[in-house]
Amino acid sequence: MYIRASVVITLVLALLCVALPGLASKGGQKSLGKVKQLRAATVEDGIQLSWQSVDKSDGYRIFHVQGKEVSVNVDSVEVGEGQTSYLFVTDSTQTFSFAVAALNGSEVGPLSPRVTVKGNNSTGNTRSDTGI
Repeated sequence: MYIRASVVITLVLALLCVALPGLASKGGQKSLGKVKQLRAATVEDGIQLSWQSVDKSDGYRIFHVQGKEVSVNVDSVEVGEGQTSYLFVTDSTQTFSFAVAALNGSEVGPLSPRVTVKGNNSTGNTRSDTGI
């Protein structure tokens, strides 16, 4: 009986060693990358935001950043899968900052670098996280 129990325990441990790496990559580790190439351009109706798509995302959360850091109290809006742009409607000439995170179900990816632009600038000012 003792030998059979140890064989069963060894088999269970072997199966766990095989299964755990797959489980960890599904739930324990972040699978979404950071949004890249976030750009903000002033347009007639406000500020046009655009960014590069992120693999495995089913949407994006756009944060209107106020102050030095993004917090839970910051304004945000979500856009659906495949959408990599958003028009922030404003007629204000104040300066705005934005950051974007990819979404997949309840998972929220890391924030993009922040982009800052002055609203309704008649010169068509464009800013991006790439310095362009």
